[in-house]
Amino acid sequence: MFYKNKIQNPDNRDKFFYRSAIDSALKNNQISAVITIIDYIVKYQNNFVSSFLFLNNFKELMEKGIKLSPLLNS
Repeated sequence: MFYKNKIQNPDNRDKFFYRSAIDSALKNNQISAVITIIDYIVKYQNNFVSSFLFLNNFKELMEKGIKLSPLLNS
């Protein structure tokens, strides 16, 4: 199951940010990992609740040329 993790900001110990596995894979340019994660989400987590994983990185997914048609069709 994929979700966002709460991570403490290293510069300011009082602040936090949220990052998902998709965000981490995109940050490290792991395109095949992102494709595998999307395929898994479409197959096993195919519900509206999972859409929050793509709210902030949809543009970046498109810019990197990742095929999003299975995600959009689900």
